Amino acid sequence: MAKTNSSDEKVYRLVVTALLAAMVYIGTLLRIPLGTSKVHVANAICVFAGFILNPMDAGTAAGLGSAIYDLTLGGYGILDAVITFVSKFLMAALSSVLLRLAKKYIAKGNELEGQHTPVIYIISAISALTYTALYMLKSFMWVTVGLVTVETSSKAAEMLEGKSLLSGASVWMLSKMPASLLNAGVSAFLAPFLYWTVRPALVKAGVIAKLNPTRQN
Repeated sequence: MAKTNSSDEKVYRLVVTALLAAMVYIGTLLRIPLGTSKVHVANAICVFAGFILNPMDAGTAAGLGSAIYDLTLGGYGILDAVITFVSKFLMAALSSVLLRLAKKYIAKGNELEGQHTPVIYIISAISALTYTALYMLKSFMWVTVGLVTVETSSKAAEMLEGKSLLSGASVWMLSKMPASLLNAGVSAFLAPFLYWTVRPALVKAGVIAKLNPTRQN
C-alpha cells in the first residue's frame, strides 16, 4: 500500500480524533444517575477509540471528550478535569496497545477475526477495569485530601458525618463502585460490539487505511 502524504495523514487523524472526542462527550452526557455516580456509554467509546486509533490519538480523544464534559456540563473543577483526562487517556491508550499486541502475537500480524472474539472481550474488560481502579483510587484520595467533605453535598454529609478520615474515604469510594463496575461491564460488552460492527464499515470506507497508511488492513 502506498503511503499517503504526511500532512494529509495528520489532518485526517486529527479529524477522526476530534470526532471520537465528541462521541465520548455525548456518551458522557447521556447518563443515568446511580447512587453518587452515573452510568453511561462513554467508557465503551473510549475503549473503541483504542481499537481504531494509535495509543496517543485514542488517549487524546478519550481524555479530551471526558475532560471537556467535566469542565462544561459536569460541574467539576480543573483538577477533576485533569485527573479525568489522564485516567481516560490511559484506558483508551491501553486498549490500543493491547489490541496491537494481540494482532502481533495472537493473529500473527493480521487483523483479529471471529475466532479471536474472546481476545477482544478480554482487552475491553482489562481496559475498562483499569479505569475503574483509577476512579476508585481518585474517589478515595479525594476524601483524604479534603476535596470531598460533609459540605460537598447532602449525600456526602450522610456518608461522611462522624466517620474517621480513612473510614469516610472508604465509604465514599465504595459508594462509587456499583456505577463504576456497571460502566466497566457496559464497556466490556459494547466496545467489542462496536469493533465487530462499526470497524468493518470503516475498513471498507478506507478510514482505517488512512489512519494506518503504512499497514495493510
